[in-house]
Amino acid sequence: MWEEENNKLILASASPRRKAILELMGLKFAIIKPKGLQENSKGNPYQAVEANSEAKAVWAAEHIKSGTGLFCGFDTIVYFNNKVWGKPSSRREAFELLTQMSGRRHEVVTGVCILDKASGHRLTGHEITAVEFRELEEPEIGSYLKSGQVLDKAGAYNIGGRGALLVKRIEGCFYNVMGLPVARFIEMLKDMNYKILGER
Repeated sequence: MWEEENNKLILASASPRRKAILELMGLKFAIIKPKGLQENSKGNPYQAVEANSEAKAVWAAEHIKSGTGLFCGFDTIVYFNNKVWGKPSSRREAFELLTQMSGRRHEVVTGVCILDKASGHRLTGHEITAVEFRELEEPEIGSYLKSGQVLDKAGAYNIGGRGALLVKRIEGCFYNVMGLPVARFIEMLKDMNYKILGER
């Protein structure tokens, strides 16, 4: 049930990883899971993730009729070989993608939108983290795919789980690879006059 006085931040996401990151940050928040949205995966990938994150925040604000707050939308993709890779549709597609990314770099791009329902003011941006995979052997990829941590992850891996075994190095925000770029999100919240540390 919606309780305005207890929930100033509203996470417009079904991702358990984003929920866990906000909990690690010690933030009080509510969750609403967007439904029926058609995500844009065409054109400029950086503009696409921003548009998708904004659509989620707007959807959430429109579907909570009472209460105010900051509605936070996110969208994460893997950008590799000049192509956007979201969640794989099958284990075969996941195998082919991980095989291609073996020993190579890709970008994890997350769009972020924060919408103040009361004023209508919104901030939108994105964060990029470069990820380099180890040289992976086919049996390694096959073993990883059996872990089940595949079909609900952009790029077919979860760096916060067994997917960490695939990674050689990253450049940028670790949490961005999990779907929530903490430093950028904090700066955007501060720009919306939301205090992260201290009394709220």
